[in-house]
Amino acid sequence: MPNAAIFFQTAAPVHTDWAKILQIAGMVGAGAAAGRLFAGGLHRKYRALFFYLMLRLLYGFIPLLLSNTSTQLFEKVYICSQPLIWAFYVLMVRELYALALASHRGLQTLGRWAMYVAVTISVTVSMLSILKKITPKTAQLSAMLGYVFAIDRGINFALVLFILLILFFLSRYPIALSRNVVRHSAFLFLFFLSNAGVLLLRTIYGPAVSAELSMAVAAIGTLMVFAWLFLISPAGEITRKVVGIAPEHEEHILRQLDSLNATLLKISRN
Repeated sequence: MPNAAIFFQTAAPVHTDWAKILQIAGMVGAGAAAGRLFAGGLHRKYRALFFYLMLRLLYGFIPLLLSNTSTQLFEKVYICSQPLIWAFYVLMVRELYALALASHRGLQTLGRWAMYVAVTISVTVSMLSILKKITPKTAQLSAMLGYVFAIDRGINFALVLFILLILFFLSRYPIALSRNVVRHSAFLFLFFLSNAGVLLLRTIYGPAVSAELSMAVAAIGTLMVFAWLFLISPAGEITRKVVGIAPEHEEHILRQLDSLNATLLKISRN
């Protein structure tokens, strides 16, 4: 995957060999997970996840095909590939809260705009944090990589915080969710948190830690695709309530939620 690929080029030979093994394992896992979603008919419900897995499979060939090319070409391909990856990150989280709030379209609208605002603010802060490090003497490619890392870090941190807010909200209301949605939210949280953490370490310590970070990114990414492969299934579509609330309070809380949803839906239509 391009997120990990940028580190491969500077890794020691032993790290590079292991990184390639993990890269291939991740490609196999992504293809198998996408195939299982399709076979079980879940690709229609988890569309963003399905296409992300397909994209991960295709992009997995990039570091393998370019492993013997120049570092500059490798980095340019990485930079060009990132916007599509970012788009799918946002789409997967948007799909997640749409599934969690399937019967509350007003809350969906609020959540969508909240996510866009969170991503914009986080990316802006990340960009401002590196401006002092990039000077007129900085090579153009290095400057571009700095901006890409900043945007990537900002998006991942924003999505981590947004998923936390989703989980907190769901913990307050007796909303019925499928096991797949609960697991998917946990996987995305861990995935974005690890991405953001690795990018932060790369920004702080620079190329000196690229070898270790390449292994970390590849390993975590591979674990995630196999988690989707084995734990997202048709059997997991059975819904259950996330929190247990006394029956005498449940109806009142649900009325409050429906009222809030109706208000937000009315505002969004005006």
